Amino acid sequence: MSSMPIFDKAEALKMLGGDEEIFYEIVKVYKESQSETVAKLSGSIGVGNEIESRLHAHSLKSAARTIGGMAVGEVCSQMEECALQGNIRGAAALFSQLTLQLDDLDSALSEYMKTRENTK
Repeated sequence: MSSMPIFDKAEALKMLGGDEEIFYEIVKVYKESQSETVAKLSGSIGVGNEIESRLHAHSLKSAARTIGGMAVGEVCSQMEECALQGNIRGAAALFSQLTLQLDDLDSALSEYMKTRENTK
């Protein structure tokens, strides 16, 4: 498992210049769209498409890191590297770890959103 934090809001806010409103909107977009990217990643791994697997892992990595999902970003980085090296089996082996990290991140983001909405 990754030693990276599941959710690092402070780091995400730092990348966004501390703008909490933009961060909140980005989190909403991420939550709405990440499942489609994960499905595309899973499908491309399933058919052994290294190029598509690398692209989808890269997209998910970038999106996750933007909202502070550092552990997801790290696993995606490893998957991207496997696909780049032609090791689709390595990428596939990391997918179960990715789904666990995604579940943890989703819980953390849901808690953040709930807390944020209750303070408005």
